[in-house]
Amino acid sequence: MFCKEYTFRYSDIDYKEEIKISTIIDILQDISILHSGEEGCPRDKLVSMSIAWLLLGWRIKFLNPLDKNKSITVNTGIMNIKKYEASRSYEIIQDGELKIIATAVWFTANFKKMKVIRAPEEIYSSYKCINEKDNGLEFIKLRARNDLLKVAEFEVRQSDIDTNNHMNNVKSVEAALDYLPRDMKISELMVTYRKSLYVNEKIQVFTEFNENGGFIQLVNSSDEPSVMISINA
Repeated sequence: MFCKEYTFRYSDIDYKEEIKISTIIDILQDISILHSGEEGCPRDKLVSMSIAWLLLGWRIKFLNPLDKNKSITVNTGIMNIKKYEASRSYEIIQDGELKIIATAVWFTANFKKMKVIRAPEEIYSSYKCINEKDNGLEFIKLRARNDLLKVAEFEVRQSDIDTNNHMNNVKSVEAALDYLPRDMKISELMVTYRKSLYVNEKIQVFTEFNENGGFIQLVNSSDEPSVMISINA
């Protein structure tokens, strides 16, 4: 597996003196991009081909709390790759203890046409020989719900936009989790990205929470469910 060590900064810690969920997702996203470059598909090369790896979603299981004062080792590997998508596994280890496991599904798209495409052979062949052991955390694609309560609206800011010219994956989850009850602990988080969100778009937030967890849904300006998040407490 591809490995990298990370150290937490002050800005990674929330009001409960815990590592932010958005920090964890940001690290997982970062190591995915670094591994892609290591395997011969750096971002500059993909851009020259008008191709981007886009994220379908996450499933993240929090096994034990992280110590904000200690570094972590993050591992990632590709469990399965097809012509359109790749499934990645992740581990976060601290002091030799497995603290977090995760699975993500990434797919290839032509970012100029905003269309899902088959990975060109040059890209596919860079990854197809990689076959990490399945981590047992199956990715679950969430379905949109129409039984949720609307609780807020917000506007996508310029600072939320990434190099693909839409709201960054981490930023959208961070925005959604602002509506999480302050006392809710998260043992597992599932995220599905369905529609891109763009600068100045007005986003509606719908939620449902109970003692077992909850569901948050971001809806774009065309009334299309765009980001779905399921939480187990």
